[in-house]
Amino acid sequence: CVSRNKTKRIMRSESFDLENLREYEGPPNDVSQVEAEGISCFKCLMTLTNPDDTDLLCSHFDGSAKFQVFCPTSTLCMKRTVQYKSKTSVVTTVQRDCAPQKYTSHTYNDADKQWYKKEEVITSAYDEGCFIGEHRGAPTGPPEYCFCSFHLCNSSPSQIGMFNKVYGAILAMLIMRLL
Repeated sequence: CVSRNKTKRIMRSESFDLENLREYEGPPNDVSQVEAEGISCFKCLMTLTNPDDTDLLCSHFDGSAKFQVFCPTSTLCMKRTVQYKSKTSVVTTVQRDCAPQKYTSHTYNDADKQWYKKEEVITSAYDEGCFIGEHRGAPTGPPEYCFCSFHLCNSSPSQIGMFNKVYGAILAMLIMRLL
């Protein structure tokens, strides 16, 4: 459940584009406000959807301008680190993107007998910082998710290796104390 005071609303008609932002015209006496927000993030593709996008693959990420995007319906950038195990090694992949914070619903206007698409940016969807995701039985463990709130903040390298080293050192110290 999201509290209303932590939700920024972006309401728009079905035929919306960023150039023609307009206020949602709801039922009579309904005052609605459109707020323009957004953040610039790095974005890379895990898989190819278009042959022309080979230079935007996460495996080619170099922090250059070609990976920069503006995220109009996000207030956070995201970085997801996943490890895959092959027969001979473990491969670490890092996906960068806008945090998915857009919630879309439909509202019916009795006055003009029409449905309107309503989009909200849920600013409380994620906490800033990193956390380990749900373990779903993968042999290499769960993914790490990092969320940050300043422009182009998701460029840093993976933290999973550092987390594992720190965790291992703490565990070793605890075991030594018990002996």
